[in-house]
Amino acid sequence: MFLRSLFIACLFLASPLSTAGQVDPLWLAASETLRASRDLVASDIDTNTVITDENGKNLSTINKSTKLTGWRDGEPVRTTVKMVESQQSGLGELKLEWGIANHPEQALADADSVVRAGPAVLDGKTAVLFHVTGVQRKRPFTAKVWIDEANKLPLRADYATKGNAMVKSMTYSVLFGRDEQARWLPLKIDIDATVSALFYQVRMQSAQQLSNWVKRP
Repeated sequence: MFLRSLFIACLFLASPLSTAGQVDPLWLAASETLRASRDLVASDIDTNTVITDENGKNLSTINKSTKLTGWRDGEPVRTTVKMVESQQSGLGELKLEWGIANHPEQALADADSVVRAGPAVLDGKTAVLFHVTGVQRKRPFTAKVWIDEANKLPLRADYATKGNAMVKSMTYSVLFGRDEQARWLPLKIDIDATVSALFYQVRMQSAQQLSNWVKRP
C-alpha cells in the first residue's frame, strides 16, 4: 500500500501542462496540429515499467496492456487485457494512463516562456529547438521541444518538473509520429520518477505505447 500511494502521487505530477503566453508562429502552428486531434483518444495502451530501489535493485518489472471498452461522462474507460509482473507487488494495478492518451492536444505544453533556441539535429533530422518554462500546480517545469520547421510538426518534447518532499524528480518525454491512419499524434511516452517518503526511495521508469486512436462519441 505504501508503494502504491507513492506512485499515485508521482503520476499526479505527470499530468499535462497548461499555461499561456507563447507567440512564436512555428510553436503556434505545431500546437494547432495537435489541437486538430483533440477529439481522439488512444484505444490501446501498452506499458512496460521497471521499479528499482535506491541501490538499483529491481523491485518489480510490469508489462501491462489496456484496451478501450466504454465511456463514462465523455471520458474513456479502459480494461486491463494483459498483466505480467515479475513480483507480486500489486503495483501493476496503478493507472499509468495519464492525460495525453485522452487528450493528445495537451502533449505540447503551453508555457509562460517559449524561446526559439535555434536549429538542432534530432535522430539525424534537422529541427528547431525550443526552450520552454512555466509553472504547473505551483511546481516549476522546464522543457525542450523539437519541431520540424518544414512540416510544422512537433517531433519530441522532454519535460522536467521540480520535486517536492515526496517526488524528488520527474521527467517525461513525448515522442510524436503518424498513426495507422497517418495522423500526427503522440505515440510514445517515457516517464522517469524518483519518489521518496521517510527513509524509503524508489525509482519508476515507464514506457507507454499509445495506439488505435478513435474519436470520442
